[in-house]
Amino acid sequence: MVQDTWYTMLEETKTFMDINHVRPLCSNTKRLNRWVTIQHYNYINRARSMISPDRRQTWNEFMTDYSNYFIDDTWNNRLEDVKTYMDIHHVRPIHATPETIRLDLWIHHQQQNYKNRKYSMVLLNRREAWETFMANYINYF
Repeated sequence: MVQDTWYTMLEETKTFMDINHVRPLCSNTKRLNRWVTIQHYNYINRARSMISPDRRQTWNEFMTDYSNYFIDDTWNNRLEDVKTYMDIHHVRPIHATPETIRLDLWIHHQQQNYKNRKYSMVLLNRREAWETFMANYINYF
């Protein structure tokens, strides 16, 4: 019965996103937003509902199919800031100014998240963007 509820919620989430072209947020549907947030947390931590390999696979497929709804422009903007800095200065950001400290720390966090498959790096499109960045800027690492 619990398994049926999980799949029902997933289908309800997909339907909401297909109709409204946005992911569930607190402002538009608090119940679905909470469910998606909990599933994402459980996926990252391999906990509760995401212990099952079948459910993890289903969630991964959902996140891949609906990845455009989970793109965080802040992450993409920060990656572009890092690229721009490296293109202009031909070095990796260092701890010299508040801006370069922010960029350097962001790079460090992304490396750790990628290595551990955590937070933003559980999303396939994010991992692929990071891999492309690292391949293109390998001389800086």
